[in-house]
Amino acid sequence: MFLTGSLAAGEEAILVLQRGPLGDPTHSHAACFFSEKVETAQLKGYDAVIIANHHPGAGFGVSPDATACGSKGHDFVVTIPGICLGHRAFHLLFNTPVSYAYPDGPAIGAVGEKVNATGRFDGWGYVHLFSNTKVGSKFPELDTYAIDEGHNPALAFGRGDLVVHEVATDPQSPNRAYLAYYAGGIRSLEIKCTKGAKSTCGLAEVGGYLDPNGNDFWGVEVFVRNGQTIILGSDRDSGLWVFRRTP
Repeated sequence: MFLTGSLAAGEEAILVLQRGPLGDPTHSHAACFFSEKVETAQLKGYDAVIIANHHPGAGFGVSPDATACGSKGHDFVVTIPGICLGHRAFHLLFNTPVSYAYPDGPAIGAVGEKVNATGRFDGWGYVHLFSNTKVGSKFPELDTYAIDEGHNPALAFGRGDLVVHEVATDPQSPNRAYLAYYAGGIRSLEIKCTKGAKSTCGLAEVGGYLDPNGNDFWGVEVFVRNGQTIILGSDRDSGLWVFRRTP
């Protein structure tokens, strides 16, 4: 959606786009990288870009405020800021009926509401442990885990991504999990429970690997060979790493 019209002093022109396309019958071409969307806004002379989640990303209404922006696309010099919105917010921005079925949304060229965005660091994110026993309509959260670096505001920019991309469990130890933690390396967690008047379970880090020169682990997978647990880590910069579990 192209924001057009004259700007008052201090205002910025913002290009609003949707994630994808994915599942849109009017756009059958492959989805664009987020980086391509941002660069397009730059090349068109916009001051900022907003990327709204698409229908599948919003669970077709189940998660109306879910957002997703990230992953590597192509290299270019970033000169403008960008933020992500949920699909519901995308409709509210243009005062159109909230919908999760195509066609929807404002017409290309429509002008949305004025917006103001500021940043606030509240951590890179967490791994969540939930109970497998439902209480009411929900599965209670038992614990969360994040590396210390993920809480440090000084590492919010320029030090790589400090969040988990994938999790794989150990076939020989179902309570053991391995995390592809981007710049945080490969991390190994165990679910540890204490029994008493009230049993409690939590996540504990029990191992991991981070190369002195840094890593950027995107994927992790686990298999068993000759009784030995083997962990595969896919590093976006240096390729495949092979680890074996030690007691």
